[in-house]
Amino acid sequence: MNAGAIRLVCAVLAIAAAPARVNALQSGPVGQTRTYFAYGLAGTYIDSPERHVIDLHGLGHSDHPERPYRRCYQLKPKSTFLTVIFYANNPSRTVAGVLVTVEPSCPASAQSAAEVRDVELVGCGQIRLGDPAEKLRDLGAELRTPGARWWPNAPAEVSQYDYRCEPEQQRRVKASAFVRAGRVIGVSMWVPDEPYGA
Repeated sequence: MNAGAIRLVCAVLAIAAAPARVNALQSGPVGQTRTYFAYGLAGTYIDSPERHVIDLHGLGHSDHPERPYRRCYQLKPKSTFLTVIFYANNPSRTVAGVLVTVEPSCPASAQSAAEVRDVELVGCGQIRLGDPAEKLRDLGAELRTPGARWWPNAPAEVSQYDYRCEPEQQRRVKASAFVRAGRVIGVSMWVPDEPYGA
């Protein structure tokens, strides 16, 4: 194996070790390379422009037709749903949060045009849909009260647990896991202390 092939294998292994960041190193939906470090789910990243979301997933179902604060999608497989939240006061229309759930998180959703891989549905701390809630204890996750902010119409029995994506660093991105009956049924990444759409 030559030196170039060895470097390629090492790079692939390094990317595989960090699923929550893997997509920050890949090309965009039309082949352009992203130059910013990103946290994201289902190919949708914090601080990425609304145009990227539309290019990847389509228009989706929005809460406000002219200037949506949320775009909602049904992913493939059909039992997974994506909500993309935008900053309320940002004229550049960038993403403030992403939420993936196993049941609808919006009153209505549109089919996403993207082919999303399982590795793109892994939240911070390697939290996946279907994981036991016990995994959250090791991440220092705290129960959010009252209610589930990122999933405002969540069933009453769903609890939201918040934690830092990188506890050892003071990065602004946080994560949440939504739990029902001891299992994770939703994961999200978001920016705290910023105004979002209603």
